Amino acid sequence: MTNPVFVVVGAVNRGKSSIVSTLAENDAVVIEKAPGTTQDAQTFAFKIDGQTLYTLVDTPGFELARQALAWLQKHEHVHADRAAVVRQFIQEHAGRGEFPQECELLRPILEGGAILYVVDSSVPFSPLHQAEMEILQWTMQPRMALLNQINEDDYTAEWRQGLDQYFNIKLEFNALNVDLRQRIKLLQTLIILNDDWQYPLGQAMQAIHAEYRYRIEDSAMSIADALVAMLTLKLDCEVPADDDLEPHKEALKQRYDDQLRTLEADCFGQIRERYEHRHLSVDHKTFPAVQEDLLETSHWKFLDVKQWWAMAGGAAAGAIIGGSIDASVGGSSFLAGTVIGTGVGGIAGLVGSYQLPEVSVDVNLPFLGALKLQPFRFATPHHRVKKLTIGPMQNRLFPYVVLSRAIRYHHLILTRPHARREQLSLSLVINDNDDTEWMTKAHKSTFDTQIRHLVKAPDEARTELAACIRDIMEAYEGFYSYLAFV
Repeated sequence: MTNPVFVVVGAVNRGKSSIVSTLAENDAVVIEKAPGTTQDAQTFAFKIDGQTLYTLVDTPGFELARQALAWLQKHEHVHADRAAVVRQFIQEHAGRGEFPQECELLRPILEGGAILYVVDSSVPFSPLHQAEMEILQWTMQPRMALLNQINEDDYTAEWRQGLDQYFNIKLEFNALNVDLRQRIKLLQTLIILNDDWQYPLGQAMQAIHAEYRYRIEDSAMSIADALVAMLTLKLDCEVPADDDLEPHKEALKQRYDDQLRTLEADCFGQIRERYEHRHLSVDHKTFPAVQEDLLETSHWKFLDVKQWWAMAGGAAAGAIIGGSIDASVGGSSFLAGTVIGTGVGGIAGLVGSYQLPEVSVDVNLPFLGALKLQPFRFATPHHRVKKLTIGPMQNRLFPYVVLSRAIRYHHLILTRPHARREQLSLSLVINDNDDTEWMTKAHKSTFDTQIRHLVKAPDEARTELAACIRDIMEAYEGFYSYLAFV
């Protein structure tokens, strides 16, 4: 069955290319403010797994609509032959230079494409627009009007009244602000234009649903991989015993910090690729470094990461150790081991969450794995060296900070239309009035368990950790309600 083709038409600089970019999920579509950027009709296919689901044609804007309409009216003989007159118009003027843009935008329509007529509802309706709509009506092709309000002025009511004469279907659609829900709504509405499209567009919506499930699952695996690498990262270096150790310690710590940042940046890059944002420019300067984030209490609030989580995680780990002691003495301790282990572990977790800022000045760094000085036993007196070691990360809040940052970054990418060209700011601002928890108690409990397993057996825990992160992401995005309309 032939896939639907939608020809996006309208006046110059009214958002046609933006709509094509968003609907095709293609950030390579050229979008410029300068008029006349699109000179030739260009085709962009929306594909999933290599299969084209529908095609969009980006066209030049109308340039001489009133003159073109006058030509059509002059050559009209029988009302039923209007499409033939449009075809004659193209044949006579193609390549001549008098109506190049009109010919270019009308050709794919007469080849069977449905019309998506884009108007800027922030400017007043005019007779020029009426001429454009009348020309489109002459093609006898299915058509829908999209009201794209570019600026603050709102003439939507005026536009609707004018559009009623030529379009049965009208939809407000701003390509720079729409989410997946509104894209699906547009596809559902397009089915009305042509009964033959019910099956292919229905298949397209199902494919989009499955693709977004896959993208979230795949992003969760990328985050899990990054967490495994960051939490198990350990670096070392050998230095002559007689050297001043401070420069070597600082250099090793810098390497460690840089690798943490690189692992996170690689994870974010993979998420961008999952959502086809391959040309997106990112302002990394607004995304504080990992260590700097952890050092500021305000950042914990910023990411909604609470210090009592570190205490709870430590308490859980302590309870496990204490329980083992109770079991070893056959219960004669009356669960004292569990109680003591829970208390000690909780205090250790809480203290650990506060002591991380001391890492940069403390030689013994238990909360960052420690910088340890170990002379090699078998080195000769003239060739003795010391080994500096840093890592792995043991701060209990660190996994939450990494996860919170990754989930919020994923949300920015998932909800970002491909038509937006401004640099992505990673400030990740949270609404102060939003009391919604980004992680439920049940998810936190599962995440705690997976992190403890991760420390013991990284390779075995990776899949379970990814599944846990996926569940947290789906809840954060309202995933099932978000796609339930498909």
